[in-house]
Amino acid sequence: MMFRRLAILIGLMLLLTFAFQGCAPEYYLTIQLEKIGGKPYMLTEYIDSTSTGETFFSVYAPKDEKWAEWQPVVTKRLGRAVHMFAMPSKPAPASDGVPLPATSERLGILHAQRVTLFDLSTNPPGHSSQTLPFEWLAETTGTHQDTLYAFGVDAEVYQKPKYEGGLLVARYDGQQWQEVKVKGPTLHGGESGIWLQAVPQKDGIRLFWREYRKDQVTLAELEGPRVVTDGPLMMARFDGQAFVGEPVAISNLPRGNVTAWADGDTVKFLVQTRHQTQDALSHNGPMEIWKLGADGIAQQVESIEGSRKRGGLLAYLFAQHYSMDGQEFIVRSNPQIVEIWRKASAGTEPGATWSRVMVKPAGLPTYDLESMLLAGLGMALTAIIFGVGLAFHRRRAALLLVRKIRSQDIYASLGVRVGAYAVDLMAILTATCLISRLRGTPFVSPFEMLTEFLGTPHWPFFFTYLGYLTVTEWLTGTTAGKFLMGLCVVADNGERPTLWAAVVRNFVGFFERLPPVCMFVTMWMIIFSPRRQRIGDIVSRSFVVHKGALQVLKDQRAREQAERKLAQTDGEVAEVSASLLPPGDMGGWGGKDRDRNEK
Repeated sequence: MMFRRLAILIGLMLLLTFAFQGCAPEYYLTIQLEKIGGKPYMLTEYIDSTSTGETFFSVYAPKDEKWAEWQPVVTKRLGRAVHMFAMPSKPAPASDGVPLPATSERLGILHAQRVTLFDLSTNPPGHSSQTLPFEWLAETTGTHQDTLYAFGVDAEVYQKPKYEGGLLVARYDGQQWQEVKVKGPTLHGGESGIWLQAVPQKDGIRLFWREYRKDQVTLAELEGPRVVTDGPLMMARFDGQAFVGEPVAISNLPRGNVTAWADGDTVKFLVQTRHQTQDALSHNGPMEIWKLGADGIAQQVESIEGSRKRGGLLAYLFAQHYSMDGQEFIVRSNPQIVEIWRKASAGTEPGATWSRVMVKPAGLPTYDLESMLLAGLGMALTAIIFGVGLAFHRRRAALLLVRKIRSQDIYASLGVRVGAYAVDLMAILTATCLISRLRGTPFVSPFEMLTEFLGTPHWPFFFTYLGYLTVTEWLTGTTAGKFLMGLCVVADNGERPTLWAAVVRNFVGFFERLPPVCMFVTMWMIIFSPRRQRIGDIVSRSFVVHKGALQVLKDQRAREQAERKLAQTDGEVAEVSASLLPPGDMGGWGGKDRDRNEK
């Protein structure tokens, strides 16, 4: 029996490991949004942590206007994706010399030494690749007077602790890229490089840059490399021929990662703030929107207080603003998950506000570090609780052999039931994750499954929970966890519960085990009720008992009943024998016969 229980426990742990492996195969390095053909496209660059650690990129597009579900357009291409941009509506030569047709739905992705072009009007998208005629790293693009320009810095910016070099420019003529020989402003890179972004306006292209600094919270192997921009935000203007004037320093923006966009004649900045170290450890810094004034000083426009909520164990890292059809969106992420915010229309609600409308949109890859750590913790706690419960059970079984068992000894205590439920819970979570993977639905953290007590339950978890516990208790009277702990469920007649009783018991039990109910009601009922029953046990007229103790009690009562029957039989025999004798005093009756015989 001992080996069977160990085998079941090891099997559950292996199944749990398999279920959670692959749910988090990658983590984001960056996320970019671009409007192409009136539709948003999202570039995700990530490291595949389950293979050789190569860098891949994919491009996704939403299936509907709600952005609730995304579908891949370009899937898992090898290589570093530095920047995504919309291509001008001009033909582009393919790698085999045959030009791609002119279209307004062409997407370009800049790499370290090349550019990849995708024609999104075809399915699957046609693509071509060109080698860039320069060796520096093109990090951003902007369009001025229907001409596309790329801006960047020397690749040494990521190789030296302190970088200093000029801003470099290249032009795309519809067929080829050419480097523009102009003198750009000098950039000073931080310890982790330079953030650079171009914002097209009527009088030219505004270039913004800021120093990147390390912002590591835990190990890079767990959360990916984290950087944050800090220091003054620098601005320069390029008119298509040269840089105009001297760079301007914007020194009052808060510490945090920045994205910029044009709002009419002005420029706005979205900052995912990192005011202090605690914004990446104990809580999340809020998103703030700033506006660039005519005097070159930024002024805060909005602070989205609802954005302080963290994404799992890690604070959010990236945030990007996006406008489409008069509606404003924010997409932000950490190396784990993506969430989407939308601004309410000013005409429908007074004082338009931002609200989070989507977390972990379906179809996007997820790296849920929180779930991975909770899974490992759950496996460890399950093993510990199992060991403690098994030792208690063996000690109890030994005590039963040396003393007479009482009826109250058969009911399972709170500690043993917690150990059994921990094993069952791991099995249920494992099954839920496996079913989600087979169905292709987005991964949901086990922590979220267990704590959604104020809202709608996670239905896959709920039905797996109810089905598993109901069927196993109805058919066998026990579950995997109860079997490991030597427990079983019985009705008030000592037999297995009926199907209806098992349904009622576990349906009520789902809500009894929600954290606040369990803490203030369920736990105390099991401790103080005479038969260790919770509400679900009472309404279904069932009990959780030690299977071995129940059998010992049954055998003991069978012996007692047999002894009573034997004693009753002996008494009846004695009564029958006495009834066959003549009435009167046996001694006197015997004496008279003796006297008569003597005579």
